[in-house]
Formats: sequence, structure tokens, C-alpha cells
Amino acid sequence: MDGEIVALDFDGKFVYDVPVTGTEQTVEVIAVAPSGERKVQIITVSPGNCPIIEYGCALVVDIGGELRVWYFSGETDVFGGFLSGSDSGEVACIMSVRGKLSVEVERLPEGGTSTGERDCPDDGNNDNIRSCTALSGEFWFAVGSGWCERKTWKSWESRWWGDSWCYTYGAQIGLNYIDPSPAVEDNWFYTTNVDWE
Repeated sequence: MDGEIVALDFDGKFVYDVPVTGTEQTVEVIAVAPSGERKVQIITVSPGNCPIIEYGCALVVDIGGELRVWYFSGETDVFGGFLSGSDSGEVACIMSVRGKLSVEVERLPEGGTSTGERDCPDDGNNDNIRSCTALSGEFWFAVGSGWCERKTWKSWESRWWGDSWCYTYGAQIGLNYIDPSPAVEDNWFYTTNVDWE
């Protein structure tokens, strides 16, 4: 099993090692706070891929996941969380599949940009206390036939380009929401994609 656990809690500059329970891995963390009046807490847990069925390449099923939580305090508190789950598998040594579902929820300051690339509108006041709630989610899957390296298919953006001797195709749907939304946009927005190589 591969993965990492990183935890930060600092004011100003803070450096320490975080042992990863159950493994020999140690993660060194060096971080600098964005300003003297901000406190940051970040937790990331990424257990990587865990095999649940393994019979050579005749039948393989892996699952994985990731959890991230963050909090920035200042004039406007900004916080959020990200959760994802993935699975992948191989059948008869020549058919591969991988899929991933992820959801992120965050509170943004005015003028901030969400992970889904939506902007939190400025209300025109100089008080700088307005905030937005944003949500973005994505589901994608890819299927390949041939001698595929399914573990290298990390995201829809990077796809599976360059996986030689492997014919692949896949589909993706993305959904994002922001409230309040900019004046000319709806709160909800979605995208769909289909691709092959």
C-alpha cells in the first residue's frame, strides 16, 4: 500500500516531521503562513491504491481514496474539504478499467476563485467580509484494451496519453456550484466529455 498523511498547524514558520502510522515513511513538512495574522490547519490523508482482489493479471481490483481538510482564519474565514474515491481493475491481462469520483466543498472570500474555476463576486463594499460557498464534483472512467498501465491514469485532465499498446476510451462529467454567483452566471454549471486514443 502506498500513501501519505500530512498534518500542519502553524503560525509563521513551522517545520516538523510527521510519521505515517503503519509504514516506514516519514513526511517532512516546511511551511510559511501567508501573513502574520493567519493561522492555517491542513490535514491530508491519501492511502493510495489498496488491492482487494489479486490473482496475477487474470483478475485485479484496487480501491483508493483521499481526504483533505483546510482552514485559513483572517478577516474572512476560508475553509473547505475534498473527498475522493477511486477504483481500478484488470481482467484476463488485456482489459483495464479505472474510475474516480471526487467532491470538494469550500468557503471563499470575495474575489476568490473556486477549484471549479468560478469566481466569488465582489459586492462593491470595502468591508471585505462577504464570502461564497462553492461545490465542485467530478466523475470519470476509462476503459482500455491491450497492455495498459491503468495505475498511470491519475486524472481526466492527464488522461491516458502515451500508454503505448493500449487502446483506451473514457467519459467524464463535472458539476460545480457557487452561491452567490456572478450576475451573469447560473449557480449550477456542468460539463461532459468523451475521449479515446
